[in-house]
Amino acid sequence: MKKFLALILLTTSAIIFAKDLLFNGGKLIPLESNIVETSSNHLCFCFAHRFSDGQIHFNHSKGVHTSSETTCTDISFDNGKTWKNNAGKEIFGINAGENSKKEKQYVSIWESFPKKIHNVTISKIDNNGKFSKRTQKIEFPYTTYCHTHRDILVLKNGTMLLTAYGRREGDKKIHAFIIRSTDDGESWHYHSILAEDKEGKTPEGPNEATLVELADGTIFGAWRDGGKLKYAYSNDEGKTWGETYTHDGFPMACSPHAILTSDNVLLLVSGRPNLYLLADFTGTGKNFQQYTIYEGSTSSYGSLIDMGNGEILLFHDESDFGAWRNDGPFNRIFADRYKIIKDPSIKTSSADPRSKNFNEFYSPATEMTPDETNLFVGWNYQQNKNIKNRIAFAEVVKIAERPYPILRITNHGDGKIVPSSQWALFRSKPLPKNIDKLEVEVEIRIQEPHLTSQQFYVNATLPDAENNCTRQASFTVGAKEVILNNQIKSTGNYDVGFHAFILKLDKESNKCSLYHKNSGKKLGETTLKQTPEKTETLVLFGDGSSATFGQVDLSYIGWKY
Repeated sequence: MKKFLALILLTTSAIIFAKDLLFNGGKLIPLESNIVETSSNHLCFCFAHRFSDGQIHFNHSKGVHTSSETTCTDISFDNGKTWKNNAGKEIFGINAGENSKKEKQYVSIWESFPKKIHNVTISKIDNNGKFSKRTQKIEFPYTTYCHTHRDILVLKNGTMLLTAYGRREGDKKIHAFIIRSTDDGESWHYHSILAEDKEGKTPEGPNEATLVELADGTIFGAWRDGGKLKYAYSNDEGKTWGETYTHDGFPMACSPHAILTSDNVLLLVSGRPNLYLLADFTGTGKNFQQYTIYEGSTSSYGSLIDMGNGEILLFHDESDFGAWRNDGPFNRIFADRYKIIKDPSIKTSSADPRSKNFNEFYSPATEMTPDETNLFVGWNYQQNKNIKNRIAFAEVVKIAERPYPILRITNHGDGKIVPSSQWALFRSKPLPKNIDKLEVEVEIRIQEPHLTSQQFYVNATLPDAENNCTRQASFTVGAKEVILNNQIKSTGNYDVGFHAFILKLDKESNKCSLYHKNSGKKLGETTLKQTPEKTETLVLFGDGSSATFGQVDLSYIGWKY
């Protein structure tokens, strides 16, 4: 049983890693995925730092969080391909940096009791390999506990910044602050507050911050506060900070880590649940685009390294991390290597303004078929209609009626029915497991009005963990009628022009309803179909399902929950 589970996990991760990550203005190409460690214990909290000599120092936890976990420190001498476990002389992958002499440094405060004067541990390995360690006192303008976090940021002028967090005496929530060195890491001093929550409105208060110096010298800072990702900018080396911005692409921002690559791409990894990569090919943080790196159980603590040759390493864990805090059957840590390609001609569906307010969206504005965008998997569709003996194909076509290209999807069957072996559908990535409502919107044009068959099909599925099943809704569109859940029919002239439809699913009421967006008319409402067993939750669309066949032009499809 354990071998079978391990095979499933390996297969799943390989599928996720095998696809190009497409963004407006560029892409990340997966090159290889190396396993740092495997265990039957939890493997969580990934922190990595690469020094100028090529060594990568990495640390993580092993064991059940807050219960049996220990710290593991590993080193790679070959760019993350192989690892020497439990190595190093107290120069870790967290709180790490390098001075102007290229000497490795580790600077840390980890004191859980409120103080005004803290002890800073400063460890160093000089260029002769000699290790030294000392402690320095650092005085704060107020009383707080102090935990340093992430790497030492060395600015272009040599100033060093290191983030930390703690709860000030009298505060309800945590705040994030910065310590600084102006003498090559020899001494450290309190510098500034990065973010705070004076009114106590956030779940935790700002903590677990990351800093990056952008190309123009602006400092970008991002942090966790128990909710969505927050970030701000400083124009005076982190002394003061401007307006706070929010990225709402995932529920919780655990330990964000950001880097600016050598070709000026700003990347940030964070999340929970799951793990997400934000990429901004303008290098400013004002044009973030999001991609799901890992879906499943994980601590959501990732780490990024710029390899300096147009490549990055992304570290993340696959671990049974959860509120139950019990050991899982199989846990791993990955070091995934990607090639970064900057290309202004590359566009994703988010370039289409109609994508606004959707959680997921596909538009042929990309001039790519759905499977090429990585949001969908094509089932039985071919991209070239001239392939011999193929009856189902999909191709992106430019038309005069729309400012963006459309997706022309065709499945002619035999004129009466499409054999199941030749059904042709596009299958989305799995939906989140905790959603209760779903709204799918799609715009199409019937291309073969002479056919009496239904020519387009949409199916959406909601999870129902309480009853160990799923709840489904579907509708089909023909030239003269729309059918909801094979029950309710609504007639109309759907063979003239483009028509947009909205399908709504509500698990609490156990109802689904269908609307014609153009007219605002409600076409029907009925109960959701309950499957006899729990299946994957997703969205399907296309034609070629039983008696659904013909040819349609798809303008867009998107959904929100």
